[in-house]
Amino acid sequence: MSLARRLTLAAAASLFLAPAIAFAADDHVDASLHAGSVNAELSTHADKVDTDVTPYPGARRIEKDEDGDGSLMLSLMSGAKGLKLSLAKYTTKDAPEKVIAFYKTELAKRGAVTVCDAKNAKSEACSGDGVHSSDDDKSVELRVGTKDNQRVVAVTPKDKGTELVLLRLELPGSTK
Repeated sequence: MSLARRLTLAAAASLFLAPAIAFAADDHVDASLHAGSVNAELSTHADKVDTDVTPYPGARRIEKDEDGDGSLMLSLMSGAKGLKLSLAKYTTKDAPEKVIAFYKTELAKRGAVTVCDAKNAKSEACSGDGVHSSDDDKSVELRVGTKDNQRVVAVTPKDKGTELVLLRLELPGSTK
């Protein structure tokens, strides 16, 4: 399924899911849509989010930050093709360097780890589908997997420690 088709599917599903999201903007959201061969599911409940990445030892999960962001699970499927995304935010008092070292070792169990930071944000390996912002020269993103099945850890220094985002992105049925 092409990226354009996936985005079209996501936009269509969001039209159906928008009332549930707007209704529960300050609370947790659980919404699903089953229309023919299209299935869409959205949840902001932390217990439904599976990033398949080990949380940093001692880190505290952020249910909702000052921007209202926290955990997210989104699944848009049409038959065997679609998009699955899980995201969870954490915070720790440890320094970013310590968190990065932990995830370099942890993610290496799955394959070669790509480190994306301000120095190489424009490189082919770091451009595209991650969560790294090239405008933020302090964030570091660690990636493992393929573009169709990847795990990403974004590490950002904060005043009193480190914020990390764990992300799981799967594109079932994509052509490789």
